[in-house]
Amino acid sequence: MTPTKKGEATHIKIERRRRLAFDDSDVAHVAGGQHKGLVINKQTADEENDLGKPQLQLSFTCFLIDQKTGEHIVEMRKLKFWYVEGTEYLDQVTRAYDFFKELIKPDDLPRDYVGFIKKCMKQMQGSQYKQIKKVDLSMQQLNKDNAPLSPDIYLALFSPDIYLVPSFPLQICIWPLFPP
Repeated sequence: MTPTKKGEATHIKIERRRRLAFDDSDVAHVAGGQHKGLVINKQTADEENDLGKPQLQLSFTCFLIDQKTGEHIVEMRKLKFWYVEGTEYLDQVTRAYDFFKELIKPDDLPRDYVGFIKKCMKQMQGSQYKQIKKVDLSMQQLNKDNAPLSPDIYLALFSPDIYLVPSFPLQICIWPLFPP
Protein backbone atom coordinates (compact mmCIF):
# COMPACT_ATOMS: atom_id res chain seq x y z
CA MET A 1 0.00 0.00 0.00
CA THR A 2 1.38 3.38 -1.00
CA PRO A 3 -0.33 6.68 -0.10
CA THR A 4 -0.02 9.67 -2.45
CA LYS A 5 -1.61 13.10 -2.70
CA LYS A 6 -2.71 14.42 -6.11
CA GLY A 7 -4.35 17.84 -5.98
CA GLU A 8 -7.36 17.69 -3.66
CA ALA A 9 -7.55 13.88 -3.60
CA THR A 10 -5.76 11.31 -1.48
CA HIS A 11 -4.83 8.15 -3.35
CA ILE A 12 -4.08 4.80 -1.76
CA LYS A 13 -2.39 2.40 -4.17
CA ILE A 14 -2.90 -1.23 -3.15
CA GLU A 15 -1.13 -3.80 -5.28
CA ARG A 16 0.12 -7.35 -5.24
CA ARG A 17 3.91 -7.42 -5.33
CA ARG A 18 6.53 -10.01 -4.60
CA ARG A 19 8.64 -9.41 -1.52
CA LEU A 20 11.77 -9.17 -3.69
CA ALA A 21 10.25 -6.19 -5.54
CA PHE A 22 10.38 -3.95 -2.43
CA ASP A 23 13.01 -1.34 -1.75
CA ASP A 24 13.43 -1.43 2.05
CA SER A 25 14.14 2.33 2.14
CA ASP A 26 10.58 2.96 0.88
CA VAL A 27 8.90 0.76 3.52
CA ALA A 28 7.23 2.49 6.49
CA HIS A 29 5.74 -0.63 8.16
CA VAL A 30 5.64 -4.39 7.68
CA ALA A 31 2.60 -5.94 9.35
CA GLY A 32 2.70 -9.14 11.34
CA GLY A 33 0.25 -11.45 13.09
CA GLN A 34 -3.17 -11.61 11.44
CA HIS A 35 -2.08 -8.91 8.98
CA LYS A 36 1.12 -10.67 7.91
CA GLY A 37 1.99 -9.93 4.31
CA LEU A 38 0.76 -6.33 4.32
CA VAL A 39 3.44 -3.71 3.67
CA ILE A 40 2.87 0.03 4.10
CA ASN A 41 5.18 2.18 1.98
CA LYS A 42 6.22 5.72 2.80
CA GLN A 43 4.15 8.46 1.22
CA THR A 44 5.41 9.41 -2.21
CA ALA A 45 5.06 12.61 -4.20
CA ASP A 46 3.57 11.05 -7.32
CA GLU A 47 5.61 7.91 -7.95
CA GLU A 48 3.71 5.76 -10.37
CA ASN A 49 4.43 2.37 -11.80
CA ASP A 50 2.26 3.26 -14.76
CA LEU A 51 0.00 0.41 -15.75
CA GLY A 52 -1.92 2.72 -18.08
CA LYS A 53 -5.61 3.46 -17.77
CA PRO A 54 -7.52 1.39 -15.23
CA GLN A 55 -9.55 -1.39 -16.77
CA LEU A 56 -12.52 -0.64 -14.55
CA GLN A 57 -13.61 2.09 -12.13
CA LEU A 58 -16.37 2.30 -9.52
CA SER A 59 -17.25 5.57 -7.79
CA PHE A 60 -19.58 6.35 -4.93
CA THR A 61 -20.38 9.20 -2.57
CA CYS A 62 -20.01 9.13 1.21
CA PHE A 63 -21.77 11.50 3.57
CA LEU A 64 -19.62 12.03 6.66
CA ILE A 65 -20.41 13.83 9.88
CA ASP A 66 -17.59 14.90 12.16
CA GLN A 67 -18.86 14.13 15.66
CA LYS A 68 -16.55 16.73 17.23
CA THR A 69 -17.66 19.68 15.10
CA GLY A 70 -20.97 18.41 13.68
CA GLU A 71 -19.75 19.44 10.23
CA HIS A 72 -21.26 17.59 7.27
CA ILE A 73 -18.72 16.48 4.69
CA VAL A 74 -19.46 14.93 1.31
CA GLU A 75 -16.71 12.79 -0.14
CA MET A 76 -16.32 11.14 -3.55
CA ARG A 77 -14.53 7.79 -3.44
CA LYS A 78 -13.27 5.93 -6.48
CA LEU A 79 -11.91 2.42 -6.83
CA LYS A 80 -9.82 1.92 -9.98
CA PHE A 81 -8.90 -1.64 -10.95
CA TRP A 82 -6.07 -3.18 -12.98
CA TYR A 83 -5.99 -6.92 -13.67
CA VAL A 84 -3.37 -9.54 -14.40
CA GLU A 85 -2.82 -10.10 -18.08
CA GLY A 86 -5.27 -12.51 -19.66
CA THR A 87 -8.16 -11.80 -17.26
CA GLU A 88 -11.40 -12.08 -19.23
CA TYR A 89 -13.61 -8.99 -19.46
CA LEU A 90 -16.53 -10.61 -17.64
CA ASP A 91 -14.19 -11.73 -14.83
CA GLN A 92 -12.91 -8.15 -14.49
CA VAL A 93 -16.42 -6.77 -14.06
CA THR A 94 -17.43 -9.59 -11.70
CA ARG A 95 -14.33 -9.26 -9.49
CA ALA A 96 -14.70 -5.46 -9.20
CA TYR A 97 -18.38 -5.76 -8.31
CA ASP A 98 -17.70 -8.52 -5.76
CA PHE A 99 -14.84 -6.49 -4.25
CA PHE A 100 -17.08 -3.44 -3.87
CA LYS A 101 -20.02 -5.45 -2.54
CA GLU A 102 -17.82 -7.05 0.13
CA LEU A 103 -16.24 -3.69 1.00
CA ILE A 104 -19.54 -1.97 1.79
CA LYS A 105 -21.36 -4.97 3.29
CA PRO A 106 -23.60 -3.41 5.98
CA ASP A 107 -22.78 -5.90 8.76
CA ASP A 108 -19.06 -5.00 8.71
CA LEU A 109 -18.88 -1.63 6.96
CA PRO A 110 -15.64 0.11 7.99
CA ARG A 111 -16.25 2.81 10.59
CA ASP A 112 -13.44 5.18 9.64
CA TYR A 113 -10.74 5.90 7.06
CA VAL A 114 -8.21 3.52 8.57
CA GLY A 115 -10.76 0.71 8.73
CA PHE A 116 -11.84 1.34 5.14
CA ILE A 117 -8.26 1.28 3.83
CA LYS A 118 -7.39 -1.77 5.95
CA LYS A 119 -10.42 -3.66 4.64
CA CYS A 120 -9.38 -2.89 1.04
CA MET A 121 -5.90 -4.21 1.80
CA LYS A 122 -7.20 -7.37 3.49
CA GLN A 123 -9.56 -8.06 0.59
CA MET A 124 -6.65 -7.79 -1.85
CA GLN A 125 -4.93 -10.55 0.14
CA GLY A 126 -7.87 -12.87 -0.47
CA SER A 127 -7.57 -15.61 -3.06
CA GLN A 128 -10.93 -14.67 -4.64
CA TYR A 129 -9.30 -11.42 -5.86
CA LYS A 130 -6.02 -12.84 -7.18
CA GLN A 131 -6.92 -11.65 -10.70
CA ILE A 132 -6.79 -8.04 -9.47
CA LYS A 133 -3.26 -6.72 -9.89
CA LYS A 134 -3.79 -3.25 -8.41
CA VAL A 135 -6.51 -1.10 -6.83
CA ASP A 136 -6.23 2.67 -6.55
CA LEU A 137 -8.54 4.09 -3.88
CA SER A 138 -9.17 7.81 -4.35
CA MET A 139 -10.88 9.90 -1.67
CA GLN A 140 -11.77 13.54 -2.30
CA GLN A 141 -13.89 15.90 -0.25
CA LEU A 142 -16.35 17.79 -2.43
CA ASN A 143 -16.87 21.49 -1.91
CA LYS A 144 -20.34 22.53 -0.86
CA ASP A 145 -21.20 23.82 -4.36
CA ASN A 146 -20.50 20.49 -6.08
CA ALA A 147 -21.80 18.17 -3.37
CA PRO A 148 -25.22 16.52 -3.57
CA LEU A 149 -27.55 17.64 -0.79
CA SER A 150 -28.44 14.15 0.40
CA PRO A 151 -28.03 10.52 -0.54
CA ASP A 152 -30.73 8.82 -2.60
CA ILE A 153 -30.53 5.57 -0.62
CA TYR A 154 -28.26 5.25 2.35
CA LEU A 155 -26.88 3.12 5.14
CA ALA A 156 -25.73 4.81 8.32
CA LEU A 157 -22.93 3.50 10.47
CA PHE A 158 -22.01 5.27 13.66
CA SER A 159 -18.67 5.49 15.44
CA PRO A 160 -17.36 7.75 18.18
CA ASP A 161 -15.70 10.26 15.82
CA ILE A 162 -17.57 10.11 12.51
CA TYR A 163 -20.27 8.11 10.86
CA LEU A 164 -20.27 7.05 7.26
CA VAL A 165 -23.30 7.15 4.99
CA PRO A 166 -22.46 5.74 1.54
CA SER A 167 -24.93 6.90 -1.06
CA PHE A 168 -26.19 5.37 -4.24
CA PRO A 169 -26.80 5.25 -7.21
CA LEU A 170 -23.44 3.76 -7.96
CA GLN A 171 -21.65 5.21 -10.96
CA ILE A 172 -19.80 2.58 -12.94
CA CYS A 173 -17.25 3.44 -15.62
CA ILE A 174 -15.76 0.58 -17.59
CA TRP A 175 -12.78 0.90 -19.93
CA PRO A 176 -12.93 -0.13 -22.70
CA LEU A 177 -16.62 0.53 -23.14
CA PHE A 178 -16.99 -2.68 -25.08
CA PRO A 179 -15.24 -5.98 -24.36
CA PRO A 180 -12.18 -6.65 -26.54
